[in-house]
Amino acid sequence: MKYDRFFGRGGFCRLRDRSYFILNERLSNEAKAQIFINELRSFDTDNGTVSDQIRKLTEVSS
Repeated sequence: MKYDRFFGRGGFCRLRDRSYFILNERLSNEAKAQIFINELRSFDTDNGTVSDQIRKLTEVSS
C-alpha cells in the first residue's frame, strides 16, 4: 500500500510485475477503507486466501 498526495482518490494498479494499492493520503480513513474494500471486490475472495472478515466486507453493498 502506498500513500501519496495527488489529484484523485486512488485504487489498485499494476506497474510492471508488481501490484499496488495507492491511496490519496488527504482522504479520511473511512474514504480510504471504502476504496480498499471496493477494489477488493474485483478479486476472487472465495479461494481461501483471505480471512472470513475480509470476505464479508467485500460482500456488503456500498
